[in-house]
Amino acid sequence: MTNQTQDYITLKPIAERFKEVAMSISDDEIKAIIKEELREQIRNQVNFGSTIGQWVDDMLEDDESWVELVVDCMKTSIKNKFK
Repeated sequence: MTNQTQDYITLKPIAERFKEVAMSISDDEIKAIIKEELREQIRNQVNFGSTIGQWVDDMLEDDESWVELVVDCMKTSIKNKFK
């Protein structure tokens, strides 16, 4: 058995399970996860102070285009990895 075949046998069940879980998450849940992660990353990387920190929170809450930008970047990255 080749390494490629062994890898396929090993990874196929994991990929199928990941696909099941991924399909069960709604778009709104994905957006909420991304928003929270963006908030956390920004908080951990930069200390803006209370006013600018509130602006960042408001921006992430009110402007869906930031979440869409992250989702598009993720999709592009995944597509590029599998080319």
